[in-house]
Amino acid sequence: MPTDPVVCMIRANTLDGVELRWNRGWETEMGVDICFAYMGTANANASASGNRQQRFFIGHTAHVCAVAFDAAGAIMASGQEGKQAIVTVLARHSTEYNIKSIRFSEFEEDQLVSCGRDSIRFYRLKAGQLRGMSIRLTAPDRRSGMGMLNPETRHVYVASAAGSVFEVSYGARTLTCVYQLHSAAINSLVVHDGFCVTGSDDKQLRVWPMDFSDYLLEAEHEAPVTSVGTSHDGLRVCVGTENGAIGVLDIPSHQYETLLRSHVGPVNAVTTDPNRNEYCTASSDGTIRVWSLDTHTQLFEFHAPGEVVTCVAYHPSHYELAAGYQNGRVRVFDISTTTLVQELKQHRAPVSQVLYGTDGAYLYSSGFDGGLCVYDVAAIYQPVKFLSSGAPNLKASVLCCCLHVAEPEDQYHRVTSLVVFHADSLEPYMKIETDADAFTALAFGASGEDLWALTSTNRLDRYELREGQLIQQVESAHRLDAHCLVTDSTGRFAASGGDDQLVKLWSAALPSDPAKLQPPACQAFVGHPSAVFGSGYMGLGLGTGSWGQPVWPMSDTPPLCSGLGTWDLDWGQRFGASLSGLCRTPLRCVP
Repeated sequence: MPTDPVVCMIRANTLDGVELRWNRGWETEMGVDICFAYMGTANANASASGNRQQRFFIGHTAHVCAVAFDAAGAIMASGQEGKQAIVTVLARHSTEYNIKSIRFSEFEEDQLVSCGRDSIRFYRLKAGQLRGMSIRLTAPDRRSGMGMLNPETRHVYVASAAGSVFEVSYGARTLTCVYQLHSAAINSLVVHDGFCVTGSDDKQLRVWPMDFSDYLLEAEHEAPVTSVGTSHDGLRVCVGTENGAIGVLDIPSHQYETLLRSHVGPVNAVTTDPNRNEYCTASSDGTIRVWSLDTHTQLFEFHAPGEVVTCVAYHPSHYELAAGYQNGRVRVFDISTTTLVQELKQHRAPVSQVLYGTDGAYLYSSGFDGGLCVYDVAAIYQPVKFLSSGAPNLKASVLCCCLHVAEPEDQYHRVTSLVVFHADSLEPYMKIETDADAFTALAFGASGEDLWALTSTNRLDRYELREGQLIQQVESAHRLDAHCLVTDSTGRFAASGGDDQLVKLWSAALPSDPAKLQPPACQAFVGHPSAVFGSGYMGLGLGTGSWGQPVWPMSDTPPLCSGLGTWDLDWGQRFGASLSGLCRTPLRCVP
């Protein structure tokens, strides 16, 4: 393998807007950073410096659910979910009261205030013990209790699930007023000098004076506002929404800038445009999103509410996308006009893969119903051929004029075969019998002279396609189930990912003695907070798919891009990468 490590993660386009209830802005020498959770990772995204560079704080083993900063903003602490996820600061205290938010008092040392369902409590730390008292709430007010707590100006303000804010006197420990500010639950509340900011399930972000007479500023969002944070000078407000977006509102100018958009479900597939600096991701949230390779900002979005997108592919010359769905449908979209070109219903089970031939004349789709369908692009994607393997979970890989199909176990010979077909005619010309139970992923090498295959037992096989011989094999390539496999167009690497949350890069250098089945050199990379479902090379980058969207650049070789990740594309310019050559390497067919 080349320089160690080959890749490093530089960006993750993800915000778990449904579960995340916080984000926080703080000052650095580079400007203003916004901290947000990437499931088990805390991210810092530069917003004022202009480069939107991200930093990652990795180490948690479960979802990050809380974060705190010291007064100077120099130290950050984060906490995760789970029974064993305990952070002890000064003392440990068990309580029957529900706690959604807790803060140290800004007025007295060793004093804390918490809020939760039907409770607002004050605590005092003395002699290593916490003693608390509750604030009496009237009966109607006890219906609400979820919110963010912010002591300021000798008052404590607590947001509720009923859209109201409780004002509590810090000194008298009594409820002084209740303000009805929103028509739905208030998920986040921040108090700054002279004003208050609230974000609600009614999709509204509002800025209020401290008497709450009327809001000074209102910004409606596409989805419920789940988290709010302010810069130290109070002039900018960062906003997180349930649909996975982060934006910054400049209060003096009323200008709003979207810093990040993301999927809110697992990313199942990723692919790159062979002609433009763009890539595409497909997710279980029902959306297909097109991103810029240069800035990683979202350019287009195709949404099918309630559906799951399982796979996606770019046409090699037209500005079109083909996508497969869990309901068995295949849809083709014109990207420039964001219109539906064709909807195909040839499969009776989830579509496992959609692929274009390198000349773009045909589209191929395979499904869990065991069917492989060929569509004529020139005839507006009319189906022209259909092949049935007679068994479910068909896997396919297309390169130039060859097609590989993994046929499940034969009921007579008890073997699983890899069958090589001519892609235009679906005529078989090679069959490789294997001892695998089943295959979960297939990928041609860049030259078309070898085939990589992942088995259901997480074994990685590599076959040469002159005689169909096995030349490399890795037992237990991943500790848990492996889902994706991809090779880069330079012929240097193959990448795989699975439930162990690892992205592994395998050297594609030919073994010195193929008869010994020497395993390829490998490097493993962490950064995904969940299983890796899809991957794809983007120029000199690799993208992977899971919960999130990481980007990984490579040191002296092309960077990779996986479903949820993106790799640094500056390496592409540095090493003269050509996106137009991606997956377009001519294939010399096996006689």
